[in-house]
Amino acid sequence: MTSKVVLEAEDLLECLDRVRGALPADLAEAEALNRERGEMLKKAEVQARDIMEQAKKQAETLIQEAEITRQAQAQAEQIVGRAQSVAQEIKTGAHGYADDILSQLEQNLEKITAAVRQGRKELKSTRARANSA
Repeated sequence: MTSKVVLEAEDLLECLDRVRGALPADLAEAEALNRERGEMLKKAEVQARDIMEQAKKQAETLIQEAEITRQAQAQAEQIVGRAQSVAQEIKTGAHGYADDILSQLEQNLEKITAAVRQGRKELKSTRARANSA
């Protein structure tokens, strides 16, 4: 058997005309699909860039908020530290003041007690002389 085929010229030309007629429609459809694919890719790229930009902005915002929180925490710790120092100074001062007042009161009470003793001693002495006379 041979691999050769004999065709009628008219049949071959008619077949070629049909192929030629169908080709422009298929080519036009393929080109339209290719253009549509390109537009979809462009839109996807734009969306991807927008999403990336939005994610970067959100990350920057979160970083800034975290930094603000860290600074506020550090400032709060400093304020608490200063308040504790001032409170300790006030407490130490109050203890010193109270001790000074109590010391003065003790001295005054000792003087008063000494005067009371002296007065009682003199009273006893006067009574004893009055009783012996």
